[in-house]
Amino acid sequence: MGRDEELGRGIEYVHTLGLHENKTVNINPSIPTSFGVDANGNPTVKTARPLSAAFAAAGVPVLGRVMDEQSVNRSRYDGLNLSYRQHMTKHFSLNANYTLSRAMGWGIESGGPDGFSSFRNYPHDPLNIWDPRDFGPTDNDERHHISISGVVQLPLGFQVAPILSYGSARPFDLRSGWDVLSRGSGYSRR
Repeated sequence: MGRDEELGRGIEYVHTLGLHENKTVNINPSIPTSFGVDANGNPTVKTARPLSAAFAAAGVPVLGRVMDEQSVNRSRYDGLNLSYRQHMTKHFSLNANYTLSRAMGWGIESGGPDGFSSFRNYPHDPLNIWDPRDFGPTDNDERHHISISGVVQLPLGFQVAPILSYGSARPFDLRSGWDVLSRGSGYSRR
């Protein structure tokens, strides 16, 4: 056993590529067909939906937004972990970990339930589900994370194990929470 193994030093790199993840796509978005002005001078927009004619021709009710769950989404995580473990005395040991990482994905909206290619991650523009503007950090993208812990042996077999943890700020999407393009992407309007 080498000196580094006795001390518990370690370096590792983690790469995770998520394939075939959930992506919710509106296959019947509202598409502007003409722009105009009403009698009061207010701008007007006429819209149509791609599936409306097919619904009418089939003699079934014409539906609005139609959401399709597809397994086409992708995400990635890259992390460099540094760790150190040392018995300081026979009554105290120290553990320290540092992680430098990046978590990225498509159509991620901050504030989602789990962040990493969250369920129900709608593209902002349903006509372009791979819009580069939808690729970015996920909710759990924490670039720097430090954890320090120790174990203190007390009399009568008791142990105390304090933990100190620090993480850098996570991303916030200023566009989140409303349908920016008014195409029925699934986000609520402002």
